[in-house]
Amino acid sequence: MKPQRAIYGLSWVMLCGCISFPNYPPNWAPLESARPDCVSIGGVYHNAGGGSRFGGPHLAPRVFFETKDRALFEGTDRVAIAVTSNGKLEVTAFSQDRPLRIKQYFADKDEYRCDNGKIRMAHFTSLFGLARESVILSKSTDGALVVEDGAVGALFLLIPVAGFEWLRFEPYASGKPKPEPQPIDDFVNCVAGGERRWTDRSKCD
Repeated sequence: MKPQRAIYGLSWVMLCGCISFPNYPPNWAPLESARPDCVSIGGVYHNAGGGSRFGGPHLAPRVFFETKDRALFEGTDRVAIAVTSNGKLEVTAFSQDRPLRIKQYFADKDEYRCDNGKIRMAHFTSLFGLARESVILSKSTDGALVVEDGAVGALFLLIPVAGFEWLRFEPYASGKPKPEPQPIDDFVNCVAGGERRWTDRSKCD
């Protein structure tokens, strides 16, 4: 786990009086109805998200619990999540079309749990004390991935902390710019019909 994320995760609960359990943001699309499996959570999402009061959150470090090397995620622009019916959860961090890291979790090994359509993951960290960090993944009706990012423990082994914050990561396809055509052979960028665009050379004004 990245130290920076642990600092954020424990500091925001302290700033809120050590206990923080906010309601679901009313301006977000509602969560999907509960279902018996977590297959619907699968998808490709932007690595950069929103909702945090401590800067832009990133999805990759929240689903790669065991990874401490920040360099592994440099350039990550999206994260793919796949859930199979036999209980395997696979997450992949991408930089454009190049996979940077792949991690698999298995429900039968208690590495994650599917509960009413939500993926629940947790682990312990000893940075600045002892805490159990948890991540709950669900999906909103507009296709975004919603994350409950929480921590329960004792800061410096003295100050009890507990709480979570809501984070949101948009589907990657919704914000992915259309690739600009590349000029090959007679496919050129010129003025055609009064506007500049990529088209066949024969259609240029």
